Amino acid sequence: MNAHAPIQADEATVRAFLTTLHAHAASAFEGASDPGYLQLVVVHPAVEGATPTRFAIGDIDGMVRACLDYAASGHNVYVEARTVPKATKGRGLTADTRGVFAFVIDSDNDKDQAGHVNAQPSLIVETSPGNRHLWFFLDQALTAEMAKPIGDAIRAAAGADHDTGTLTQPYRVAGTPNFPNAKKRKRGRVMTPTMLLQQDGTIWTPEALLGAFPVRPKQQRATPASRPHDGKGLLTVEPLVAERGENRSGQFQSAVNAAVRVGMTPDELEALMRRHPNGCASKYLEGRDRLRVEIERSWGKAPDGQVTQEAEPPAPIVAAPFQWCDPQRIPMRQWIYGRHYIRKFVSTTVSPGGVGKSSLGVVEALAIATGRPLLGVQPDEQTNVWVWNGEDPLEEMQRRIVAAAIHFGIGPQDLQGRLFVNSGRDTDIAIAEQTKSGTVICGPVVEQVIETIRANKIGLVIIDPFVSSHRVTENDNNAIDRVAKTWAKIADVTGCAIELVHHARKTGGNEVSVEDGRGAVALLAAARAARVLNPMSEDEAAKAGVENRRLHFRVDNGKANLSPVDQAHWFKLASVPLGNGPLGSEGDNIGVVTSWAWPDPFADMTVGDLRKVQQAVSQGRWRESILARDWVGKAVAEVLDLDPQNKAHRSKISNLVKTWIKNGALRLVDEKDERREIRTYVVVGEWAND
Repeated sequence: MNAHAPIQADEATVRAFLTTLHAHAASAFEGASDPGYLQLVVVHPAVEGATPTRFAIGDIDGMVRACLDYAASGHNVYVEARTVPKATKGRGLTADTRGVFAFVIDSDNDKDQAGHVNAQPSLIVETSPGNRHLWFFLDQALTAEMAKPIGDAIRAAAGADHDTGTLTQPYRVAGTPNFPNAKKRKRGRVMTPTMLLQQDGTIWTPEALLGAFPVRPKQQRATPASRPHDGKGLLTVEPLVAERGENRSGQFQSAVNAAVRVGMTPDELEALMRRHPNGCASKYLEGRDRLRVEIERSWGKAPDGQVTQEAEPPAPIVAAPFQWCDPQRIPMRQWIYGRHYIRKFVSTTVSPGGVGKSSLGVVEALAIATGRPLLGVQPDEQTNVWVWNGEDPLEEMQRRIVAAAIHFGIGPQDLQGRLFVNSGRDTDIAIAEQTKSGTVICGPVVEQVIETIRANKIGLVIIDPFVSSHRVTENDNNAIDRVAKTWAKIADVTGCAIELVHHARKTGGNEVSVEDGRGAVALLAAARAARVLNPMSEDEAAKAGVENRRLHFRVDNGKANLSPVDQAHWFKLASVPLGNGPLGSEGDNIGVVTSWAWPDPFADMTVGDLRKVQQAVSQGRWRESILARDWVGKAVAEVLDLDPQNKAHRSKISNLVKTWIKNGALRLVDEKDERREIRTYVVVGEWAND
């Protein structure tokens, strides 16, 4: 955003606000056998959905710590003016309310909904410049049934934001930062502190509140009465309700306008919208349920006799000037392992089937969880790892993990609390689905993924394969883009690294590149590091002298836009018996990925060997070209007892000659041959000595 230090939560203000809140809640529920739990609600500006956390009345320290932790990770932190049972699903509906101990007016100047309030609030929080939450504490807690008409009356009388008086609405915790989402940032909003302006105001009785905010009779619209709904209007309204649209607010208003025109009632429209939870009303069903409030608000805006499309004005696009900052204060990239896994980013691995990508991920997970260089790479940090395999059963995952642990000498104590494993057959993770209305991100699933990453302090998540983590068309670039960017948001919000393992499309036996990932290319575009696995080819196997090439594969860093491109790394699958057969026999043999190095042509070579080669070269006339009849490699082969017709030997000879020419032991000269044509010959350079 800028070079200035980010706004931090003010612990003193947070504590003062929550101390007052807990004190009044305790007083309002005095004598209650089961008062319920206070509920924090946190929302990250980059992720849809809200996450609740519950605290017993009186647990001020626990709630303060949670507020500070959530705020430090960039979350907006809210608290509700009600209590709920501890085991409530999600945030809970109005029916889940145990008791209401306050009402809050959302005085929003930004939307010209500051409201008209003559009553003295009990507590005032400034949520952003000019915008406030006005708390009215009750002397006794009310049931939801008793509280709802009072909340409706306050909302109607105050004329403030529609969130006013809503029983399930959370309100900002004073002292925590107000982090604007992308839409608000485009309108010029910036992160601001929130302040506690007043905390010792009037405590209200329900009767006094109703007196201060008298119930006003609702104006009746003539439209539904004059045009009774006969059911045929559904043919007009339902398609509008079912369509999500790019502009959900405008689509929602169009559906309300159509419902008014055909004579439907608000109750009928609400029931219809709930039958289409992924349609235009989806934004009011995600997180807290605001559907009824929004229908009532939009109903009054609907014109009689015609349907209008109310589009939201586009947010202004403002170029942000670059702010210079001290380079020493720029945080370092948080690499976890090599130059592939990095916190707050998505990485991807592309591979044909059966090469070893899942087995490689298992060993790398063990290396990171234990902090050991199992494959020759020392992890940059030891952290918890979560491996989710969407295709294989848990017992197959156990075979691979235990086999790798046996091979590398890892015991159960090394992995306790460090490694987490789930199978998609038991734990389904599908963060998006494709409907007739388009791609829909499954907010509750995303929230649960974020919650378990945080709860278990996961540093690396491996999703294997990527295709199992969504239900959208693989070739739909826009859909895959949304899925990949949602995973990227999860990585950013939780601060973990996320690996998306991806299948390669069929290439007819040709080598695979990172661009050969199956389906749309949007996944590669969203990844900040990408690598590709290829099996050893027949030619490579011959050059390396490898008999079973299918046990070998190489990894190329195909897209490292955060690090320099590395050379290929080679690996070999080692067979490890589990000993799970009858009578102690070997049982299953599992392939475990191990590091493998390309044969070194200078292994076992001595200075004496080089002198012998130089002596042989000096006694003849040798050409550089490997195709020449008098190729210098033949002299090398004679001295070192190698066969130049053998592919592996020929590769070794060629590498030896290239290296000796490079370091000056041999050198190239251009001379005339017997036909007086210029050819390149190899002669002795600097003679070897001890």
